[in-house]
Amino acid sequence: MRDIVISIQNDLIAETVIKGLEESGEFQPFKLLFSRDDEVVHECARIQPEMLLCEVAFGKHTNFEARLKESSEVKKVLKNCKVIFLCDENSSPALAKRVMQAKRDALIDDFFYSSVGTRYLIAALTAL
Repeated sequence: MRDIVISIQNDLIAETVIKGLEESGEFQPFKLLFSRDDEVVHECARIQPEMLLCEVAFGKHTNFEARLKESSEVKKVLKNCKVIFLCDENSSPALAKRVMQAKRDALIDDFFYSSVGTRYLIAALTAL
């Protein structure tokens, strides 16, 4: 069983992803709330996950710059933790392009659009 930290502010998406991860039998998901600026880094250091799945959106804790900073800090603490971004390519094509470029620049390990099905997302995470 692989530990994965889920940092998705949209509760509907978060619960769907968490349920799929649990049902797969491959993952132990840990959902994070947003109470402190350094919560993701702190909790990743405590949990020691193999993966961090982050929603990138327009909120204080979910904006692109904040997520890149978090992912860099997590990688300093956990060099082998894979950082994966999740974004909505339909509501913000410009943000989706920035996320894709972050993958090209090796700033993150992978990314997915929130429009992909949960089954595909779980299969892709399992393959990482």
